[in-house]
Amino acid sequence: MLGVLSFLLYFIMYFGYTQKIYSRNYFIAAIIFSLAIPLISFFLTDDKQYWLRTVLPITLLNFIYVVVLIIVKIIYKNVNTFLIKKAMIKKEYSGKDFTYVMWDGDASTRPSSWWDEKLASKPSWFDWFITCSLLIFPILLLIPLSKWFGN
Repeated sequence: MLGVLSFLLYFIMYFGYTQKIYSRNYFIAAIIFSLAIPLISFFLTDDKQYWLRTVLPITLLNFIYVVVLIIVKIIYKNVNTFLIKKAMIKKEYSGKDFTYVMWDGDASTRPSSWWDEKLASKPSWFDWFITCSLLIFPILLLIPLSKWFGN
């Protein structure tokens, strides 16, 4: 049950708050929130060995996500500048910061890809890549983390 709740909170944070956390520097609040989940689960679980091997890795999903988002914040501009110098990204994207891209299946009411224009500039392919990576990478990190805590 805690695993399902952790994934639910992860998707809510990912789809609803990524650009707000990133652009408004709400990283400390996000870290506190993401660490509260494993802490609460610790007190709700009677078997601490089970918690360590099974519950902890899953409940750390939000924390992993926030750490990856912080890494993106630190390295994005340098990588973006490097890709512009290598002519892999158009020069119009120089000096920009990461733009979280939303997906919407209803293309008749708005474009199939959009972003909060008040918070971020137009996304490049690199922004699309990071947006997809932010969804997949933290989940993939759960596999080695589970094995590490399981031993």
